[in-house]
Amino acid sequence: MAIQNVLTQTVALFLLIIIGYIVKKLDVVRDSDVKGISELIVKVTMPIMIVVSMSREFSREKLVFSAIMFGISSLSYIFKNIIAKWFTKVFKVEGPESAIYEMMILFSNSGFMGFPVVKALYGEEGVFYAAIINVSFNIFIWTLGVNIISRHNGKQTKPSAKTLLKNPGIASVIIGAVLFVAPVEIPEVIKGPLQMIGESTTPLAMMTIGMLLVNTSIKTLFKNKKLALASMMRILVFPIIFMAILFMLKIPPILTGILLILESMPAASSIAIFARRYDSDYELASQGVFLSTLLNVITIPFILYLFSMLFKV
Repeated sequence: MAIQNVLTQTVALFLLIIIGYIVKKLDVVRDSDVKGISELIVKVTMPIMIVVSMSREFSREKLVFSAIMFGISSLSYIFKNIIAKWFTKVFKVEGPESAIYEMMILFSNSGFMGFPVVKALYGEEGVFYAAIINVSFNIFIWTLGVNIISRHNGKQTKPSAKTLLKNPGIASVIIGAVLFVAPVEIPEVIKGPLQMIGESTTPLAMMTIGMLLVNTSIKTLFKNKKLALASMMRILVFPIIFMAILFMLKIPPILTGILLILESMPAASSIAIFARRYDSDYELASQGVFLSTLLNVITIPFILYLFSMLFKV
């Protein structure tokens, strides 16, 4: 395991948050600009990133492995949802705050942060399987996630099939799946610009987190014990439990490694973006992403060290 590569990716993404913070602090962008950037990410760059990542050559082996990855990833959300509900109940968290903690435990930064780390350790093959796992992420964050983050305003509803199809995250998953199965390739003249747009998701998303942090007190960040506990649940406790389960299932090491890396990532930056979009507690969400990303610099090398020792890779 190239632990140095993991550290490099983690620190680089954390620095993007700092840059976003400085840009907003210097009033280069306004609050309305930040919301506009959030909309751009959710409706344009993120969906394009998903479509491009799934536009790959079809093979039966990849299809079987993809089904395994998708199944395990999807089942993990059921388990994480139980843990998230337990956390808010035990610590008596209510209102918008409870939604943020549940989202933190449920959703890792598998796309923005996980993809670069997987690519550094497993190459293009790893990125393909990471994209499949990201399919389940998008399905759950656009259904369960939206349901959780919007419930505080009294307008919580179960998304209909029609509503889901209108969501850019779900629509991009469907388009990507068709491109993977069908013998169709996106022409290079089109794919090139799409790749450039998709690749802008990571810096834009991480910088947006930094911009949202300007209106919060960094000092209170480290005084919030519940936030620290939720962060540790996200980046340490659940990944260790997940690793033990994967070991017992005897999943191939490459699949296990990719699943574990994505599950060990900090709270998804999408949480803060969704919180801003749905008028939830986006300050707490930004703090959660910031703190879990900071702590992840220490925990991800530790998790991968345990993985290499347990699976002897």
